[in-house]
Amino acid sequence: MRQEIKKPLCYLNYGNKAFIISLDAFLALIVVSMLFGATYLYVANLNPDSLADLQTIRTGADVFAILDYNNTLNSFNQSNIQKNLDDILPNNYDMKIRLNCNNNKSLETTHNSSENRFVGSGERIFVVYNETTDNLDYCNGRFWIWVK
Repeated sequence: MRQEIKKPLCYLNYGNKAFIISLDAFLALIVVSMLFGATYLYVANLNPDSLADLQTIRTGADVFAILDYNNTLNSFNQSNIQKNLDDILPNNYDMKIRLNCNNNKSLETTHNSSENRFVGSGERIFVVYNETTDNLDYCNGRFWIWVK
């Protein structure tokens, strides 16, 4: 009795290995093309103005941190805070600050935001030493910054 040799469904001269490797390479090419396409769409939709807006917010956060580190915020003196703010803040920016503490102290600087411009905002928690009660007061500071 003679045994019959079964032929594969996809009979090629080089066997099925070459077909599988070619198929694998083709699928890899499709996946890489999709990744490049997604990257291109992301970069194409990136708004250059958003980077400038982010820089504005970072400038406000830095100025607010400097006011905190210099203990300017501890005074709760509006004119002192405004003077230091005007000294530190770059000339092309304007900024408004609101401070609220757990001992019901609050303060707000007098600058009003610009119309039809991007206004960035941020928040910082800081601690103020209260000499009368010999306690620490926790305060929440919020800032708004915009380009003049």
